[in-house]
Amino acid sequence: MFATISINKQQVASAKQLANGQQENAQKIADANIKNSKTIAEGEMETAHLKHLVVIFSSIISPEESATPAIIQQRIRSLAVYGDEALPFLLQIRQHFSKLDKTNLEKKGSAFVIDMKEEALVATTTIGTIIKYSQLNIPKQEIKGKSDKERHNLRNKEYINYNLAYSKFKNVNLYRANFSSSSLQHSYFTNVDLVEANFQNANLTNVTFDNVKLRKTDFHQANLKKVIFSKCQNIEDAKFSLYTVLEAESGFFGKLEEEQYILLLMAHEEELVRISNSEEEKSKLDNILTILQKYQITSFHELQKKFQEHKSKRFTSIKVKTDEVDQMSMNFINKFFE
Repeated sequence: MFATISINKQQVASAKQLANGQQENAQKIADANIKNSKTIAEGEMETAHLKHLVVIFSSIISPEESATPAIIQQRIRSLAVYGDEALPFLLQIRQHFSKLDKTNLEKKGSAFVIDMKEEALVATTTIGTIIKYSQLNIPKQEIKGKSDKERHNLRNKEYINYNLAYSKFKNVNLYRANFSSSSLQHSYFTNVDLVEANFQNANLTNVTFDNVKLRKTDFHQANLKKVIFSKCQNIEDAKFSLYTVLEAESGFFGKLEEEQYILLLMAHEEELVRISNSEEEKSKLDNILTILQKYQITSFHELQKKFQEHKSKRFTSIKVKTDEVDQMSMNFINKFFE
């Protein structure tokens, strides 16, 4: 009797185990079927897109006789809805219309020949539209040269609309590099040449610029929240929007030397004077005056005096250099006629 009960318990346990296993297998099969169905559906959609793109592409490259230049250009613009998928087609379209032999088109009239150039331009514009709204995602990059004297050369590098968040640039030559509309949150630029680089409309939240060259670097309309500038060269020549200068937290420009900060403000002198003369807008200068206190400048009137001092220094420096050149020229002439 006892043996029979034990066997029954074992059978029940085995049955439960078998049932659980079958349930798990059924779930796995169901999940796999859903995944496969989704993959098939996505594949079918991609195929449909591709077929449609080929049809539009053919109607652009080999249009029917009734198709006017305006219709062809509209077809080119319509490819923008396909986003990245359309880029290879648009590149071919641009190349096609850029290289068309004008002699073969003369029979269609000079106006049509001119429109061929226009269609290449429309293709370029459409490519730009797609790229503008399609950010290239390559975060956490680490780009560095061997040393200050052996910098990694990325002069004129295009990083337009890239996601480069949490990246590190060290010992790099990024002269005239273009980072416009890119995301660079929490990135580091250390010992980097950023002369004339473009950061317009870039997201620079929590970015650190340490010992970098910033002459004529463009930060207009950039998000500069919690940015740190440390030991930067020529920051007074960088291009900041007046809004950034007015709204900056005290620590933003707080680490600059007095002369650097004064020269940076001088780039906006006319507008700052206008604001200081307006009772309604005068309060906008509060952040600037807070930073100026560390330089013992307590009013905008005192800041204007500093502006005049720097202008006088600049004028004197230019005059000295001019006199030196004149003297060198006279010495050369006198020596020539000796």
